[in-house]
Amino acid sequence: MDEMCQYISNLKLADVPVTQFPRKTGFLGFLISVTSLRQYYSKFVEKSQLEGKEVDSEQLNFILY
Repeated sequence: MDEMCQYISNLKLADVPVTQFPRKTGFLGFLISVTSLRQYYSKFVEKSQLEGKEVDSEQLNFILY
């Protein structure tokens, strides 16, 4: 995912990064969503695994639907 985000961040149209282009909403939205999902995963899944607990599927249901 890091490579994907880096790729999108480095994309340019007419020497202007797409994240600074007038039509940047979709690119920024995608990057924000990926970042949010990664933080959620880290907070709930990785933390549970480090503590030796089973992941609570109720916490993850809203992502899957």
